[in-house]
Amino acid sequence: MGGCVGTAREGSASSRTSSGEGSTSLRGGTSIGKNVPLRHEKIRWKSDMPLTEGQVRSKRDEFWDTAPAFEGRREIWDALKAAAGAIENQDYDLAQAIIDGASITLPNEGSVEGEEQVLKVRLSTTSKDVKLPVRSTDTIATAKRKLEMQENLGAVRQRWFYSGKLLGDRLHVCECNIQHNYVVQAIITEERMTPVDS
Repeated sequence: MGGCVGTAREGSASSRTSSGEGSTSLRGGTSIGKNVPLRHEKIRWKSDMPLTEGQVRSKRDEFWDTAPAFEGRREIWDALKAAAGAIENQDYDLAQAIIDGASITLPNEGSVEGEEQVLKVRLSTTSKDVKLPVRSTDTIATAKRKLEMQENLGAVRQRWFYSGKLLGDRLHVCECNIQHNYVVQAIITEERMTPVDS
């Protein structure tokens, strides 16, 4: 049937297959084949605004009704909906059977949360390099907040540069193509407090 294909990460299950049994390689190095088994985790819901269980169910039903209209084949969406229902009922074997039976290949484990990596960041205030653990899916704004907390910088303004280019707050770390052990320059200035008229 087809479906969502993720690229293989170094060290992932599909790239560790020595004989290549049950896996296929596509142009561009994308590897498809046996899925990483579904995680047996309790689903945690989070929202910026409080929702009742009825509102969550209503929004979920609306999603499943409208998603197939935008992209993809209806039978794939139906299989994903059935697998999600099975996971909600903690029937992971049924969910895995539905995914496998529909020949849907899910992205490799960890791709949603992003890969862990360590950035080397040089602070303009001290000229020292600090190691900052981030995820590849973090935005630069998120990485700046992590640096602020890690180094106790307080209320400062940060501008990050890599390879002579300003890194925008909305960019994801993975989009910046930061090479291992290369330095990100962090220009740090104190935030100006605007006086309040009384």
